[in-house]
Amino acid sequence: MGAGRLVLEVTSENHRTDLRHKVTAYAQAKIPVYVIVDRKHGRVHVLTEPLPAGYDRHEVYAPGQQAPLPASIGAEVSLDVDEIVRAGSPKR
Repeated sequence: MGAGRLVLEVTSENHRTDLRHKVTAYAQAKIPVYVIVDRKHGRVHVLTEPLPAGYDRHEVYAPGQQAPLPASIGAEVSLDVDEIVRAGSPKR
């Protein structure tokens, strides 16, 4: 079975690892689309076009925006930044 089409992760308390080391690891694994929900900054990162050292494209979406995912995932999907950040936040 080949690599997946998409990985979506919510940042942990150590968001630097999620935004640096994991980016390289997923790119090297040839994951075509890596979506990071950055809880600390309330943003969504969409990384595409993996290379050996990272991703060629890195789009950042802020609150109030929609984050469209590429058609290569096999469906037309757009993420509402506010909703996905809220869904990924710890419940109080």
